[in-house]
Formats: sequence, structure tokens, C-alpha cells
Amino acid sequence: MCNRIVLINDTFLRDVELSSVVPGRNASRRPFVTTLLCVLMGLMICPSFAVADKATDDFNLGLGFYRGKRWEEAADTLGQFIKQFPDHPRSNLARLYYARSLSVLEKYDEARIEFAGYIKAEPESKETADARYRLGECSYFLKDYPAAITQLNDYLKSHPGHSLIEWAQLLLGDSYVSVKEYDKAVEILSGISTPDSNPTIRADAKFSLGKALEGLKRAPEAIQQYTAVAADKNAASAPRALSRIGSLQYSMAQYKESAATFENLLAKYSGSSVAPAANLGAGMSWYRAGEYEKAVAWLRRVPPESSSRGQAMLVLAMSLKELGRIDESRQIFADALKVAGDSKFAADVLFQQAQMERTSGSTAAAAQIFEDVADRWPAFSRTSDCLFNAAELRLELNEREQAERLWSRLSMDFAEAAAKPRDQILLGRLQLAKGNVDEAIRILDAATANSADPAERVIAVGRYYLVRAFYEANQHEEVVSRVTQMSELFKLEALSEVRGALALASMSSLRLKQYEDVMRFADEFLATAKDAAQQADVMAARAVALGHLKRFAEMNQLLADLTEKYPESSQTWTAVLQSAEAALEENSPADAENVFKMAAGYEKDPAIKEAGVTGVAWSQFKAAKFVEAEQSFARVAEDYPSSEDAVQTMFMKARSIEEQGEPERTASAYNDLFLQLIADQPPAAAGAELTPPLQYAFDAGRQAARSLQKLMRIDEADKAFEKLVAQFPNAKDLDRLFDEWAWMNVSAKRFERSDAIHKQMLEKFPDSPFAGQARLSLAESMLEAGKLDEALTEMEAINATTKYGAAEKERALFHVIELQAATRNWQAVVKAVDEFLANYAASPLAAQTRLFAGNAQVELQNSAEATRILTALRDEIVADKIPTQDWTDRVWVVLAESALSAKEYEKIDLLEAELKQRSAMSPFMFQVMDVQGRRWKQQAPPDFEKARKYFEQVTADTAGQGTETAARCQFLLAETLLLEMKLDDAVKEYFKVYLNYSYDELRVQALFQAATCEVRLEKKESAVRDFKELIATFPASPLAKQATEELVKLGVPGD
Repeated sequence: MCNRIVLINDTFLRDVELSSVVPGRNASRRPFVTTLLCVLMGLMICPSFAVADKATDDFNLGLGFYRGKRWEEAADTLGQFIKQFPDHPRSNLARLYYARSLSVLEKYDEARIEFAGYIKAEPESKETADARYRLGECSYFLKDYPAAITQLNDYLKSHPGHSLIEWAQLLLGDSYVSVKEYDKAVEILSGISTPDSNPTIRADAKFSLGKALEGLKRAPEAIQQYTAVAADKNAASAPRALSRIGSLQYSMAQYKESAATFENLLAKYSGSSVAPAANLGAGMSWYRAGEYEKAVAWLRRVPPESSSRGQAMLVLAMSLKELGRIDESRQIFADALKVAGDSKFAADVLFQQAQMERTSGSTAAAAQIFEDVADRWPAFSRTSDCLFNAAELRLELNEREQAERLWSRLSMDFAEAAAKPRDQILLGRLQLAKGNVDEAIRILDAATANSADPAERVIAVGRYYLVRAFYEANQHEEVVSRVTQMSELFKLEALSEVRGALALASMSSLRLKQYEDVMRFADEFLATAKDAAQQADVMAARAVALGHLKRFAEMNQLLADLTEKYPESSQTWTAVLQSAEAALEENSPADAENVFKMAAGYEKDPAIKEAGVTGVAWSQFKAAKFVEAEQSFARVAEDYPSSEDAVQTMFMKARSIEEQGEPERTASAYNDLFLQLIADQPPAAAGAELTPPLQYAFDAGRQAARSLQKLMRIDEADKAFEKLVAQFPNAKDLDRLFDEWAWMNVSAKRFERSDAIHKQMLEKFPDSPFAGQARLSLAESMLEAGKLDEALTEMEAINATTKYGAAEKERALFHVIELQAATRNWQAVVKAVDEFLANYAASPLAAQTRLFAGNAQVELQNSAEATRILTALRDEIVADKIPTQDWTDRVWVVLAESALSAKEYEKIDLLEAELKQRSAMSPFMFQVMDVQGRRWKQQAPPDFEKARKYFEQVTADTAGQGTETAARCQFLLAETLLLEMKLDDAVKEYFKVYLNYSYDELRVQALFQAATCEVRLEKKESAVRDFKELIATFPASPLAKQATEELVKLGVPGD
């Protein structure tokens, strides 16, 4: 059968087959000798050939050579006979023996031609069966398996009872194995592999059946057949059967079993032709089993002259590498390279040597060897791997340009390989090294997305680098998510290299303030961590997380461990500072102070020490230990005058004084700091107050002004604000500062000063958010100054300006309503109230504007509408939906006015009683009395006495004294006397109006009426005196003209 040697480098080993399993080289296994002798005897007694002649002599000579097993002479003699006597009666028989002689001589091509010729010439001969078998046999030995299959099938079909049937089945079955038609092979060979089958061929049949089953991937059944063969000590194929068992066990990763099988083979058949390969098999099996010492022992036994020697040396070198015997390994690699010469096997040797150099830490050497292999053997099956490994190693050596060059060559020469996940992951790593983080994420995500086995090492490593890319891109949510998805990988010892992802997840969780996750990832990582740098990083993150989790005792212990184990690591002291900051954030300043003191005691790094002592000061401040904080900040400022935070430190010293509640020291501290920081400084540029150091100058100046304000040292505070504004004329929030400054003066009732500041602000910041309030304040100053028309115009303008805020527009519109009511412009009042309620229905002033609306409707004689508005308002007040305020009692007054207008006099009594019950001392009660007085004066019939009693209550009421209402009631009281013709009394009451009140409109009318009464009383002298006084006092009044006319009537010429 086929002779083959298959040695697949370091991954697979097959046995060496040399001998045939069929008869042909040995007469005892060629079942045709007895038949031949019978034929010869028959021929010798045949009378027709009794006469001797040359043809007969030649034939008999050839036959004699054949009978004497002198195959060369037989072949020559019979061959000549056929050529010389082609028509001789014995020519075909001679052809048959000629063919058989050639077959014995293994001249299968020539024999096959002769067998075919005989079969064609003698199709019905009883020797044809043997010829057909031999024809198929020749094709088999020529490895012309398709022809053998056809010919042997023809033989089996044509001669079912022939003696060589089982031999034919054996050859046919093995031919099917050779053309990989394993099912047909199994079907044929199974029948001749039973205990009852021919023992002569049984072992060979089982061996071939084993190969067929092996081809069908039915390894256990194949091993069963090989085992049966190996058990037959007499079977020539027993060593080969053991070899195939060992090879199958090797391919099934049963390395120890494979090694034992090869050792068994060598123990039993040390002289077998497969022994050298068995030594190699045993060595490779122990190598794969991780038993490197045993591997070395067996591999050294491979004979120097063996064709497997090179492979054995290669695996030997690899075994020595695994044993850490690097120098020996290098020497064996060198020897193996000499054996390999310039063959392709040399590429294998160098490839494995590069792997050895890589694992032993000789990264640069390994990279160079990989590159050399790729250059020398571009067609080598592992050239793409060489380029990949070289690029990866160059990247690890930070030789990025060389790595990119190698990757470029890989992608150009091996595009298909470069598209695979392993190579794409390397490309992603290259992009990551270049800082192209987004591109790295895209490539790595695609390369790891569709793996059937996430635990595959290549994919697992790719996922680790993807996590790194997300970390460097500050996509910390993705880091945590991807690492969580990798949780099962971290349990696999073989993938321990990707556990660094846990460290990244821990630090990302810290960035995300997910402190429990920091602990979870950190604890899992630290359980097996070996990398000191990563261990320090993760311990640091864990310490900070403990601080945020308020587990301060654990935090302190971990920080103590860190500072003891990694005292020189910058990450250690960063963790100390961050942990202290965490304690501060978690409102535990005492713990923070203790940790900051650790940093304050670190003398080797001034920056750490400074941060520590500064942190102590801050911790004391946060702990409300303001005296200690003041002292600590003072020491920091003194010890680190050149620190970039020096100004902040001085500011915090002032704040510590402020928090001690000492206003005088506070004002002084802030003012001194402000003056110190602006000394010899020109006015600051725009935005300078937003960043240190002028940020603290600005804040100190503002706090100085505020502190002086709290001390009620308003003049000094005003000057402080003025200095601050002058020093920071372009500050971002200067308008806010103006506003604060102005309202300080408003609060102190320094309206002229506040108005000046507001005007300054409006000039500089007309579009400021505070402009509306400033303008409103100025308008209210007009209002207080009695400039009603100007105030009204300004209030209406404020209300109409869309850019102003709702608060100032609301207030301005309310003032519009007040001013329109004061000028009795009732239609305008109604309109303004409607606008107010439409825009500010929820305003606290809304209810009061409804009162104005009701009053306006009364004045406009719309008593029904007035009553509707006011009744609803009263009901809400009574139900406490509107809280009692200084104006709410007036609702009853205006309702009474409305009832008077509608002549619903009884309602007035009810309203009076209701108001007295609700608020007996109401300041608006006198106004109800006014309504009652007018009611009794005007109703039919009038009751002047009652009217006067009500009017007298008004003029006598403390709340009403001096008011225009009281003056008007006094006038109406006098009028009732006039109506009753009680003129002397009327004159007296009119003079009360003129002399006791300041309302000129009523005074002029009262004086005119008094003089008129005096005319009626014929008191000419008094009347003349009073008319003249009216003309002199109120020359512009229309009544002055009437007084002049009255004087003429009295015979007194006008002046």
C-alpha cells in the first residue's frame, strides 16, 4: 500500500508505512504455484508437442526458468518467445507466465499490459480469473487506484467463487481508502476482518479498516481495529498499527496516552522501520503533555541519520526553552538550522526560535528573526504570522514606525490574513498607540464583535484593548459595561493577561463615582494581581472609593499599606490626596485632616507636602475650626508665597476670620487683601475677575463692601463698592454689582445716591437683566417726589418694554393702576387692571388690582359690575383665600359706595355691621361712616341730623383726621345746615373746612359758601371781607370771578 511520511511540524505526527499488505513479493503469499505445476504436467504429456523444435525448446526453457524462480531469465525467454512466435499455439499461455514473471519482478506497468492482453485473447480460459486478479493487483501496486477499483470489482463480479476473492477484497478496500471513499472501504473490509475470516489477511484487513474508520473521523473504532492488529505478535503490520494508534491519540490531544503507545512500540519493535518516527512521536507527545524532561530524553534518541532528525531537534529546542534552559535551546536551534540548511524547514526552525526569544524576554531579537524569516521565505506558510509577530513586537518596543511598516506589508501581501480578527486587533492597537482613539475603537469593536467563542484568546485580548481604547477616550460607561460582559473570562487562568481590564474598570468606576463598583472590580483584580504598577493604581482607586463610601478606617489602613509598599510611587501620594478630598466631599473633615497630614509629612516631594498642608487648612475650615484654619492658611501663605494658589490661601484666611463672626476683623481682612492685590494695578481687563489671582481681588473687594454694610458703615461700604467698580470696569457681572450697590443705598434710604448709581448702570448696561429694576427704582423716586405725570409715563414705558423681567413689569403696571386711580382716570384703570390680570393672575398684587377695578366701575356708575367684582373679592377674603392685608377692609367701603350709587341703602347698613364685626378697629371704618352720611343726606326723605352724626364720626376718627375724606365730610355737614337754613351754624362749619384742612378745592368752595350765607344773614361787612379773602387767596379759581361779581352786587367795586 502507500508509503508516506507525514510530519506536521509541532502539531501533528503520523507513522511511517513501508511494506505491502498484499501477496506479491513472497512465493508463500502468492497462491498460484500449485496451479502452475498442474498445467505444466498436462502440457508435457500432450502428444502434439512431442516433436522437438526451436519454438518448443524456447517455450520449455522459459517455463523451466519460471519453475526454478529464475524470474529475470523467465521473463527474457518468454518475452522473446512471444515476439518470435506470435502465432504459436502456446503464445497466449507464454504471455500469461511472462506477465506473472514481470509482476514478481515488480514491473507492474509491463505486467499489466500482458495480463490485459491475455484476458483479451483468452476470455473464457480458466486462467482468466487469476489474470483478472493480477491485473487489478498491478494497478494497486502502481497506485492507480481508480483502475484497481474497476479491475478488482470486475474480477469479483466475474469470478465469485475464485480462490483469491478475499485478497481482491483486501486490495479493493484499501484502494477505496486511498481515494477516500471510506464508506465503501468499511463495507468491504468489515467482511474480511471478522474472527472467521482468512487469518492470512485478517491483520492487514483490520489495519486497512482502521484507516477507513480514521478517514470517517471514527477514531475510537479505528483505534479498536489497530489495537487488534497490534495484539497479533505475528502480524507484520503490528508496529505500524501501534504507530497509528499513537498518532490518533496525539491528534485527539491524548498526549500521555500517545507517548505511552509510542514507548510501547519502541519496547517491542525497536528494530522496526517506524522506530525513529516513534522516538519522535514519544518526544512530541511528552512535549505536548508538558512533560518536557521526558520529551528531551526521547527526542535525543532519534538517530542522527533519521529523516526525522531535524524535526526532533526542533521540538528538542522547544522543550529546552520550556524548561528555561535557554542557552541550550539556542544551541539546539542553531544545530537544527544547520541540518535544515536552506530548506523550508529552516523557516520552521527560525520561527520557533523567534518564539523562544520572545518568551524569554529577548523581544528585539525575536522581532528581528521574524522579520528575517518573512524576508527570506516570502512563500513560507507562516510568513503572515511572522509579519504579524514582528509588527506586534515592534509595537511593544514602542517602535511604532517599524510596526506600521510591517503592518502595511502584511496588509498588502496577505490581505486575507490581515482581515482576520487577530490582525485587525493589532491594527486597532496601532491606532491606539498613534492616539487615534475613535478609529481604534471602531476597528477593535468590529474585530471582536462576531466571535463564536468569546473566550478565544485572540478575541479576549482584542476585547481588553477595546476596553483600553474606551478608557483613553474617557468613555467610562463603556469601559464598565464591556468589562462586565467579560466577567467569565477573568475566571480562566489561560486568559490572566486580560485581567488588566478589571483595573481599568475600577478606575473608570471611580471617574463615574460608582464607588461600590470600584470596590467590586478592584477586589477581583487584586486577588491575583502581579503587575506592581497596576496593583498600585487599583489600590489607590480602592482607597479613594473607601473614602467616598465613608469607610474611613479601611481607607486609612489601605493608605498605610500603600505608603509602606509603594512609598516612591507618585500614584500612592495621588491616592492619599484624593482620599482626603473624598473624605472632605463626604463631609468628614476630621478624617480628611488626618489623611492630609500624611501628605504634609512627605518631605521627598514639595508639591505633595504643599498639597498636604493646604488640605489640612481646608479640612479645618470645613470642620468649622476657623481659628485653626486661619492659622493654617496663614502658615501656608507664609511658607509658600510663590505658590500658584497663594492668593486663594490669603483669601481663605480672610474667610476664616469672617466665619469667626468678627465683623470688624472681617472687613479689615478683606479690605486689606483687596488693596494689596490691586496696588499699582491698572483697571482690570474684561474677564480678569473670573480667574486667579484677580478673581480673589474682586471677591475680596465685594466682601469688604458687604462687611462694611453689615456694620452699617454705609459711607465706607459705598466707597468700597465705588473702588471695586473702578478697578473692574469691564467685569462680566458688573451690572449685578451696580445693582447690589444701588440697593444697599435704597435700603439705607439714600435715594439720591441709589438713583445716581442706577442711572450710571443704565447708561453703561441699558440691556442688563437689572435694567428694568433700576428704571423702576428711578420711576418710584419720581413717584415719591410727587412727579406723578413723569412717574406714570416711565411706569407705562417699563411695562411696555419686552426685554425687562416680569417682576419689574408687574410692579410698574401696578403703579400705573395706582397713578391712574389717583388722577381719577377710571377707564384707564379698568384697562390696566385687565392687562394685569391677564399677565399676572398669580401675583400677590392681583387681588388689590381687582379692588381698583371695582372702585373704577363705581366711579363709572357701573354699580352692577362693581358689585360683582367686589362681592367675589369679599367672599375670597372672608374664606381666607386672600390673606388679610392693609387694603382688604376697603373692599367693604367700595361695596358700600356701589350700594349708595345703586340706592340700595339697607346694604350699606349690612356692610357697616359686617365690617365692624370683622374688624371693629378697621382704619377704613371712617370711610363707611362717610358713605352712611352721604346716604342719609341724599335719600328721600333725607335725615340731616343722622347725616351730620355720621359726618362728625368721620371728622373725629383718628384714622380719618386731616384726610380729604374728613374735609369733604366737614363740607357736607355744613351743607346739611345750609339746606336746613341754619345759616349761622353753616357759616361756622364751612369755616372749619377752610381753616382746618389743606385741600384747596374744598377750602375755596367752603369760603365761598360761608360768604354767601353771610350775605343771606345780611352780614355785609363779613361777606365783603370773605369774598375779598377768597379772591386774594385763590385768584386762579373760577369762584374768584363769582366772588368779584358778588362784591359788585354788594356795591363794592372789585380791586
